[in-house]
Amino acid sequence: MSRWTLLSLLLAISVPLLVNVATAEDEGAVGGPQAISSFVQQFCIDCHSSDDPVAGLDLDNLSLDLESQSVLNTWVHVYDRIVAGEMPPMEAGQPDRQSSEEFLIALAGTITNHQIEEETVSGRT
Repeated sequence: MSRWTLLSLLLAISVPLLVNVATAEDEGAVGGPQAISSFVQQFCIDCHSSDDPVAGLDLDNLSLDLESQSVLNTWVHVYDRIVAGEMPPMEAGQPDRQSSEEFLIALAGTITNHQIEEETVSGRT
C-alpha cells in the first residue's frame, strides 16, 4: 500500500475525531507530543518497552521525528491498531474515550502536519 494511500485512509478515519479538535483545545486538552507521550506511557509501555517489546514494537524508544519512513509507518500502524480497537488489548487497562480521542487527534495531527510540511518542501510526488 502506498504512503499516500495510507495517508488518505488515516485522514478518512480521522475526520470524525478532527471535528472535535477546536472543542478539545478550548477545554485545555494537552495536545501534540505531550498527549502522545502521556497515552503511550499510561497504556502501551508496559508491553511495548525496550526490555522485551511485544511484537518487536518498542514505543519506549520510538521517536516522533517522522522524517524516517520506518518511524512514520510505525506510528501509522499504532494509530490504526488503536482506531480499530485492537490495542490496548482487552485484558490490559483500557483508556477512556476522551483519552483515546485526545491521543488519536494528537497523533493524526502530528502525522498530517508532517505530510503537509513534506509536501510543501518537496512538492507532490
